[in-house]
Amino acid sequence: MLADSLGTKEVWANGDYNPADHKVVGILSQSVYWRDLIKNILPEGSDGIYCVFESPCNPTFTYELNGPTVRYLGVGDAHEDRYEHMGVSSLFQDLEQYTVGERPYSGLPLEQELCPWTIRVYPSHIVEDSYRTNNPIIFSVVAVLIFAFTTGRSSFLGI
Repeated sequence: MLADSLGTKEVWANGDYNPADHKVVGILSQSVYWRDLIKNILPEGSDGIYCVFESPCNPTFTYELNGPTVRYLGVGDAHEDRYEHMGVSSLFQDLEQYTVGERPYSGLPLEQELCPWTIRVYPSHIVEDSYRTNNPIIFSVVAVLIFAFTTGRSSFLGI
């Protein structure tokens, strides 16, 4: 049985497949523009978030989210190792439960068994710097000074 076709599932499923009886007549490929799926998901000021995309069928690559904008960092896992313990991971198909409003992706569903996509999210030094502040120390010193002033004033006045 020599045919210029992709065959049918029945031929493949019942074990009658012989590679010599078939030849490649086409290749099917799918492109997913991850940048378009993840842009505009964070508000302004949410800078320095790394998204690492992994699949057993493709090379790993990383994006940096700076609020609503997205920047491609390249192939490989480019998150900062210092924040490894803070990473959050999920399979792409499991993220559907977190959608709010309309879903921006309206194409064909992604294959979930052969090549599942895993998305890992990490903070960076930019996130840490935005939360690091001297305010607790300043407020503590001010509270101690007010307490000392109140105590000293009441002692001075003999109250």
